[in-house]
Amino acid sequence: MAPDEIIEPKEPEREKKKDSLLRTLVDRDLEERMGAPVARARQRSEDPFWPVGLCIAWVLGRGRSEAVELYARHRVGLGVREVDGWREAQTAVLRALASGRIKASGFRPQDGVRVPVQAYEWIDLSILQRGHDDEARRLDGSIAYSDVRIEASEIRQEWRIETPAAKTVREKRAAEKACLSRLIERMRETPNHPIPKSKLMPQFPGVSERTFDRLFSEAARESGCVAWSMGGRRPSKKSVT
Repeated sequence: MAPDEIIEPKEPEREKKKDSLLRTLVDRDLEERMGAPVARARQRSEDPFWPVGLCIAWVLGRGRSEAVELYARHRVGLGVREVDGWREAQTAVLRALASGRIKASGFRPQDGVRVPVQAYEWIDLSILQRGHDDEARRLDGSIAYSDVRIEASEIRQEWRIETPAAKTVREKRAAEKACLSRLIERMRETPNHPIPKSKLMPQFPGVSERTFDRLFSEAARESGCVAWSMGGRRPSKKSVT
């Protein structure tokens, strides 16, 4: 190869660089446009009734400043960059509305009157952010209600701000539940061939040794795998006389 020969980057590498540059430019543009939407979102967060989009942001952020930022970011990035976790939070709000745990109201397009949106209606409605309004639309795309709002106190009650202690407890319970579920699955995979606890426990770093022993015994009972009830020890092989 000649000393002055230039090696062109491979096509996949070139595309990756282009994508990275494009994302950087998009993010920079979104940040520059955040000022007015943040101010508007902050003003709306002081109202007793929040736009449904701000409610979704609260579920995602669990704090007023976080919700304001996420709500503004979602609006600025519509069709360009979706806020991580937005769809899941929106689904949670829709389920709460359909179950009647929280209630919303909106303007009917036919007469411009604000009315309550019945819980059963949310089974066939979706939420769409357009302009300054949050709309509820039917399956055919038509607008059922505009400027949909939910009482802020209901949202804060349904999705309370989590304290560090409460978060620790929740994460501990989640780790234990996942551990129990996986142990039951593992036992049922090889019901007659138990695995020593010492080999299984490292797979569950968030569970203490004492808790693991309890969950192991519980899993053995629930799975019905008698061979595992010996604590994960393989029976010694003795010659048959």
